[in-house]
Parts: sequence; C-alpha cells; structure tokens
Amino acid sequence: YIVSIVLFAAIPLQNYAALQLQKSIRHPEIKLSQQTPVGIRFVGLVALFIGFLVVLSGTAVMDPEVAKSLLPQLKDQMAGLRQGDTSMITPGFLQGLGGFLLFMGLAAVASVLIHLRLLRWYYLVKQSDVS
Repeated sequence: YIVSIVLFAAIPLQNYAALQLQKSIRHPEIKLSQQTPVGIRFVGLVALFIGFLVVLSGTAVMDPEVAKSLLPQLKDQMAGLRQGDTSMITPGFLQGLGGFLLFMGLAAVASVLIHLRLLRWYYLVKQSDVS
C-alpha cells in the first residue's frame, strides 16, 4: 500500500522539478539546482513507468470481456465492505473508468516526455551560450 503511494507521488514530484526548470528558464538569474536535472530524469522515469502501467490497466478495463469478468469480483468486494448499492457498477461504468485511466496515464506519459525534452533543450541552449 505504501509502495503504491510512493510510486504515484513520482508524478507530482517530477512536475514540481519541471516547474523549477521553467522558473530557471524564465528568470536566468535564478540558478537551477544541481539536483533538479537528476530529479527530472530519475523521478521522470518512475513517473513514466507508472504512466505506462495506468495506460495498460485502462486499456485492459476498456475491453468489454474484461469488464464483465471484473464485475462479480468488484461486487463481492463491495459487499464485503458493506458499501450500499452495488447496482451502479456495470460493465459500462468499468469501461468509462478504463477510459479515464487511459486518459490520465497518457497525460502522465506526455508530461514526462515534454519535461525531458525541455531539460534537453535547456542544456543545449546553456551549452551554446557558453561557447
């Protein structure tokens, strides 16, 4: 449980490091910390991995056969938790949830790729300024 929280925390951490990079680009007098590029790369790879997992789970749940096979398991789990009405959980609901997961995973992957490209651009510009 704690491991999943830590892994999902990689996405906002990577975005925070990228915000620091953007601040350094907009205001060149603000120096970029030496740890920020490492954070963007390392935490970005973890966030990329999590994004791919979310995309894969979203595409799996969007499959009607998978949604139908998950339905009894989810209803049994909800009955075990004594949660009220389970009639709202339908294959269509699960497919919609899969679409949401697919969108969120693609957004996370796109964010990481954009930030990695921005970091590369920052180093290329910085290197050309020094030359």
